[in-house]
Amino acid sequence: MFRFHHDSWAARMFRPYSCVVLLLLGSAPTLAAQDTIDPPSLSAPQAGVAALQSALERADRDYALVGANNLRRFYALLNYRFVWSGDGFAEQHAQTAIAALARAGEEGLDPLEYRMTAYPPTSVLQYSQDEVVQSDLLLSDAVLRYASNVRMGRVAPDQVSSLISLESHSFDAASALVDALKNNSLGKFLSELAPPHRQYVRLKSELSRYRQLQD
Repeated sequence: MFRFHHDSWAARMFRPYSCVVLLLLGSAPTLAAQDTIDPPSLSAPQAGVAALQSALERADRDYALVGANNLRRFYALLNYRFVWSGDGFAEQHAQTAIAALARAGEEGLDPLEYRMTAYPPTSVLQYSQDEVVQSDLLLSDAVLRYASNVRMGRVAPDQVSSLISLESHSFDAASALVDALKNNSLGKFLSELAPPHRQYVRLKSELSRYRQLQD
């Protein structure tokens, strides 16, 4: 599993933005709010395309990403463009995504499972292209896994007990995330991932109450 070490590129890269993390964790923006910047073209500079494709080819080996194949398809659907850096629109998306990951605990998930707690703003010129590529891949992987876990759960019910028999459902996290990015509706997409039925809402409320009692 990929981990950030104090002497790694990730530690050096994210240290200057610790204040951004605190701001996001303390007062995360409303996920349903719509971005106001016109979305960029889905075309990507050739150099960026080559760098992303090269990194994705070795994603399993270098980063031990849980969903490497899903990640490759996600970037292919976006014509191998950077998702979370490069302009103000991408920066807004990154902040929205980080805010959702920081609140994963509200859905009964562990925020630490999604790795990313910081991400550099648009001004990434002081970092190498490899560093920017790796950051983009890691945040995309975290968001894709989070979306799948909130919508479908981390464990299939029939893996818990053979006595549980539920109708299986599918969820294409990569395609759904691509659609949200193209339609400028990432916040709405993330806020509507959780099951809407009453039992889930009650369970989520009881989890919040239990944690308040612990405090």
